[in-house]
This record gives sequence, structure tokens and C-alpha cells, in this order.
Amino acid sequence: MTTYLTPGVYFERSTQTPPLSAQRTHAAGFVGLAERGPLHDPQRLTDWRQFQRVFGGFLTYANLAYSVRAFFENGGTVCWVVRVADVDAAVAASADIPDGDVSTAYHITAVNPGKWGNHLSVSVQAVSLAATQHTHIDGLVDTLLSVDSIAGFQSNSRVRLTQQGGPDEPVIASIVKVDPVLKLLELSEPLTGKGFVQSSDANSIGVESLEFTLLVEEDGQVVERFAGLSPEPEHTLFAPGQVNGVSHFIKMEVGDGDGLPKFPLRGLPLESGVDGLRNLNIFDHIGSASSAPETKSGLAALRAVDEVGLLSMPDLMAQPQEPVAPVRSPVGRVDECALDARLGRSTLEGIVTDAVTGQDLEGVRIEASDGLDIHSDISDGNGSFNLSSLYEGEIELLFTLDGYDNRIIRISSMESLNVTLDPTDQPPVFSEVDIFYAQDEMVRQCRELRDRFAIIDPPRAPGGGTLSVSGLQSWRARFDTPFAALYYPWLIVRDPLNLSAVGGREVPPSGHVAGIFAATDLAEGVWRPPANRVLSFVENVATQVDDVLHGVLNPLGINAIRSFPGRGIRIYGARTMSSDTAWRFVNVRRLMNMLEEAFRDGLRWAVFEPNSTELRLNIKMALTNFLDGLWRKGAFAGGSAGGAYTVRCDITTTPPEVEALGQVIAEVSVAPTVPYEFIILRLGFTADELQVSEV
Repeated sequence: MTTYLTPGVYFERSTQTPPLSAQRTHAAGFVGLAERGPLHDPQRLTDWRQFQRVFGGFLTYANLAYSVRAFFENGGTVCWVVRVADVDAAVAASADIPDGDVSTAYHITAVNPGKWGNHLSVSVQAVSLAATQHTHIDGLVDTLLSVDSIAGFQSNSRVRLTQQGGPDEPVIASIVKVDPVLKLLELSEPLTGKGFVQSSDANSIGVESLEFTLLVEEDGQVVERFAGLSPEPEHTLFAPGQVNGVSHFIKMEVGDGDGLPKFPLRGLPLESGVDGLRNLNIFDHIGSASSAPETKSGLAALRAVDEVGLLSMPDLMAQPQEPVAPVRSPVGRVDECALDARLGRSTLEGIVTDAVTGQDLEGVRIEASDGLDIHSDISDGNGSFNLSSLYEGEIELLFTLDGYDNRIIRISSMESLNVTLDPTDQPPVFSEVDIFYAQDEMVRQCRELRDRFAIIDPPRAPGGGTLSVSGLQSWRARFDTPFAALYYPWLIVRDPLNLSAVGGREVPPSGHVAGIFAATDLAEGVWRPPANRVLSFVENVATQVDDVLHGVLNPLGINAIRSFPGRGIRIYGARTMSSDTAWRFVNVRRLMNMLEEAFRDGLRWAVFEPNSTELRLNIKMALTNFLDGLWRKGAFAGGSAGGAYTVRCDITTTPPEVEALGQVIAEVSVAPTVPYEFIILRLGFTADELQVSEV
């Protein structure tokens, strides 16, 4: 032991090894279709409201929102969501803010692609944050203005100059410099020749700073407000700098104009947003594991998220749906005699075109309600329609055509209409080959990373509906892996998009199951089988599983979800899809996942350490302390520590010939609670890395 006799600074190397800690396993990773949100970029969410803010609401043709809602309703607390689409076809809605009749002040674009951006609009209002006057007319010298006050003015500001008896139109200039001592404003260009009167009896020149306020509206409601924006790039409140990265709805880029918007501008709509789902393929869902991290998409994008412990892809079974007709609020029936006395009848003409291609649309059905009657017509080959004998006033029009989204508009004048319809942009129905390929990629990712577990949904029957028992057995036979579990049947939930629907909506069970996994992990531990818990956000099961059917499914490793009278709907199985009895149960595989990850992360300090007796003792101590803590929490079977786990790291596990290779090996045996069998883990340290293998 060192004795300290001389005052000074002494260095000592600590021999204490950092303790191992149990890894978190409850975070779920979801891949699917969403209304909005970043494409192929995993987003961390901690509650349902956050999902709505980032990814929007429920969709008729997609399951992702229902699954994430089910995850949080059943006890999940953290998930990562990847929104997928065809990146080549997905387009963000956009609009141009003019600065005059020809030029564009700013390009406005929705923050991410999709039709959701077509519900946005922007308004611009002129504001002035500072005002003063130049009264020393004789002192008007080229670019200098002597003013009464410089409060609120700053360099790189745009100002508006007016003078009674001076220029007919306000003069717009830019401030180069503000002199607070002499109260001088230096302008970017001289004022001589601009029409200002310079004499002792001339009126003063009014000076106002020129800023603007940008309003972002969604379906006519203001959702964001950016005040006091400047058109000058060097200004601290330069418009794009204040909007980009802050707005949850839009991005802003400078156009080819001078940056000063045309005032006022009200309700400029963003248009041409496309979801990019029509040509979606299975590779958009799974991505490519070999791609660079910044270009990975779909499932592959989750590989880099170390927190993910569960995988779900509920939209492999997405089903295209007919567009729901807009809810038509009646204009209000009025007395026909009163209408005849007050208003005349007129004819309404118009053309309907494709919003993407601009082609005329034939066969569009147009229904018009004028408050008394319903008038209808079908567009001809030129996209033209004609509605006669309409009472003038407020008229409601509904446009419908197969393959296009329904559209409803209201008008109050009888001018000719040019109406565009958006092609229905919904995902295709994937074949069983594609679905299996994607689910197999889920299993592959779990097997390679060994820190996550796949929850597999059974596909729908060909043509829709619940898969038959024989079809389910055939699907189960495709897999043999301990890194995934199959749950059956689909679940029926109350559909927020159609609360009056009888029977509700069928959704795949993986979101509900992931929530139960997470809740079990958080409440008790990953070693507890995630089963026999009541499900929330569910009305019924799509297929009733009785004892006879359950007896068929359970030996196959298909986990049944059953409805028990008086006990609710429960997950009644916890088996993997492995033929190896050692890996039969979900909790055993996930416990091993957690241990392996804990060993990798917790023993990295040992790499490059001298291979000595001290190192082996420290490794054994760290492993023993960690496993003993888990055993005391109930992670392992056995009435004593020796019956629950063993740790060996000595000369017998690392003989001289192994030590000569720069390796140190520790052998760990644990007895999972179910089944009562030892699983052997071999930890090997080479000269430059840590390796974990199973025996």
C-alpha cells in the first residue's frame, strides 16, 4: 500500500470492475403505413398522443395506428415506429407564396410526404415591429436617415418609407447599419431621386420596419403562428430560419423573388401531396440490411436501434378499402315557393380532371344539393358535366368515381368549375410469398442481432377473412425458430373511424401482444411468460378458440388468444416456433437475449486487459453478482444459487493453449424457470473483441 508523505497529486488504478445490469427488453419496433410522418426514419414514441402528433390518426386500409394504440393500451411505454412508402412516388404537398405577379417569395412544402399535406394552407399578414420618423429634411443625405428613435430597428431589416406629398407609393429599403449614438439609419441605397421632398417646410418621412406573420392552417384551423419574420437572410428573424426545424407542418425555402411576400395573403392551399402507396412492394417494408445506415428503410432501419426488443409488422396484411363518402352536412331544406320568389334557377357547368395527370375524367358521378332537390349528372369523355335547374345560393357537390377519392365541395356562385380528383392511393394486397419473406426477415434480424424477438401475425385467408385451421397449420410449418412466436386469431376492436359499425374492425394481434410483453417485462421481468393477462382495446376475437382447437394449436407452438366468460380475453400460450424443446418457451429465449446483451455490454471493459488470474477472478465476480441478483428476483429455477446458475472462469476454461491465442473463456450455466434445463453460454475474449456463443 502506498504511503503518502509528500503533499502532491497521486494516481491510482482502480481495480473495481463495473457491475453488469439487466438490459431493457420492453421497447417495441413497429413497421407500417401511416397518414404522415418521416419516411423510413425510426421515431421514438412514449404515448399514443405522440403517435398522433407525429404519424396522424387511423387509416381505413392500414393497421399500424391500431397496433400502436393497442401496444400502449396494454401496458407498453416505449416504441419505435417506421413509416414506409414508395419513396419514388411519395410527394409532399407544396405551394408558392408570391412576392408580386410573377416572382415567388417562398416555396412552402409539407414537412413530409402524403395527402395529409393537402389539408394545409398558409396565410401571410404584414406587421411592423418598429416605427419612427425622419424630421430633419435638410439632413437627408443619400443613404443616411437621422431619426427620432432607433428602438426596434436592427441591421439587415427591411423598412417602408412614406411621406405626405412625397412618393406616390411607399419606398422599400434595407437597413445596412444602425448608429445608436447619432440615431442614424444607414440604408442600402440612396434615397435621392425617389421622390422625397427636401425642404424646411416638407413633411417628415415615416419609417416603419417591415416584417410579416405566417399562419399555418389545417382544415381551416390555425395550428401554428410565426410572428415578426424578416425577408432578409442576415436578419436574426429570417423567415426560413425561424420556421424550418421548428414547424411540425411545413418547411420554407427562398424563391426567386426578393423575399417580401405579397400582402395580404389568405388561405393559400398546399396541393399535390401523394402518399406513395399504390406501387408499394415488400422491399419497401423490409429494406436492405446491406445498405448504408443512412439509406436503410423499413425493417432494416430498426437494426441500428439498440433499444428495440420486440418486432411487429402489422401492415403486411393491409387491406385496400373503398373510400368512405364524406359526411354531407345538409344545406337545409327550404320552402320551394320562397325559393322561387327569392332566387332564380341556373345551370352549373364544369370539368373534372385527374389531379396527378391532368387528364379529363369520364364517368364521374356528380350529385348537387341546392337545399331542395338532388340533381345529378355523369361526366362525358371530355370530363364535362352539366347540372340544370339549380336554385341559386349555397350548393353542395359530391364527386365520386371508382379508383378515386370522393370529393365534396360547396359553392355559392354558378361560375364554371374546374374540379380535380385524387387517384385512390392505397397499398396492394401482398401475396403469401411476400408476407412470409418479410416475416422471415423479421426472424433473421432477431437471430443475427440476438437482442430482439419477433411477434408474428397470421395472414388473412385468400380473398379476405380469417385463415382456416389447416391454413394456419401450414403457415406455422414454414418456421422453425426460437426467435419468434405466432399468435392466433386476429382481434376485433372498436373502430374509431366507424363507431356505428356492427362487430367492429379486425386487426392483427401483434400490437396487443407486444403491449402484454412490455407490461410483463416492466412489472416482473423478461423471465416471466407473457401470458394469461387480460387484453385491453379489444371487443372480441375473430375466431373463438375452444379446448379442442387449443389442443391442436398448442403442441404446434401456436399461441391462442381466447375469450373466457367472466375473465376477459387473454393470451393463453407462450411458446416459440422452435422444434427444439430447450427453446420451446418465449420467456426462455428472451431471457437468454437479455443475458447475452448484458454480457456483451457489461464486459467490454475486459477486452485488451492483461490475461491474468486477476482478470479471470474479476470476470467471475461480475458475472456471479449479476446472476445472483437475477436469481433473487425469480429469473432462475433452483432453491439455491448453485442450483440456479454456475460461473466458471479459471485455468480449466482458459488453458495455456487458449491463453496463448489471446483469449479468456468464461462458462455460464443458468436454469430458466421454464423448463428446468440448463442452457450453457460460452463467453470468449479474443485479443480485440468479445464473443458470446450458446451450447
